[in-house]
Amino acid sequence: MADVIHRETLQVRRSVNASEYPYTDWLILRQKNINREPADVPLEYCEIVGDELAEVSPTDRQIIAAQKIETARENKKEQLTEQFTAAFAAHYTPGAQRALLSLLDIARSTNNAEMAEHIQKVQAWQIAGTALLFDAHDAVDEVISAEIDTVAINIEDWEATDPKISIRQLGAINGE
Repeated sequence: MADVIHRETLQVRRSVNASEYPYTDWLILRQKNINREPADVPLEYCEIVGDELAEVSPTDRQIIAAQKIETARENKKEQLTEQFTAAFAAHYTPGAQRALLSLLDIARSTNNAEMAEHIQKVQAWQIAGTALLFDAHDAVDEVISAEIDTVAINIEDWEATDPKISIRQLGAINGE
């Protein structure tokens, strides 16, 4: 049994039958590689040079660290966006959103200003929430890497201001 490491991905597999791993793709780790010096170097900061596992240059290490931070920022922004989108969809399902847009078209084509005004309340509410989301995205960009996970979007107050427009209400305004 041996430990192997993939030459491109640096994926380590421990206690495997080395003959099942082609040498062109996998490096068989010798004991000195497993307990490499310095011991505190994560594999992400290592590369395979020939048949040896070596630490990358300080410049490459900085590039890798910067990429990790950027990935963490993008993941956090995506998480915040999903939270906002889910909150909006909890108030107005995608079907209700489509219905509101259709009714807005009808209101505009029939010059029904009252109905259009009601629907625009939902749009204004969504825009206000989107501003909160963008502020949270900006906060993610401004914090140091250790604080990225602490950034949150507080949408409770925003959710409390939902104009609560219903399709049934709009039908009554439209005279149906």
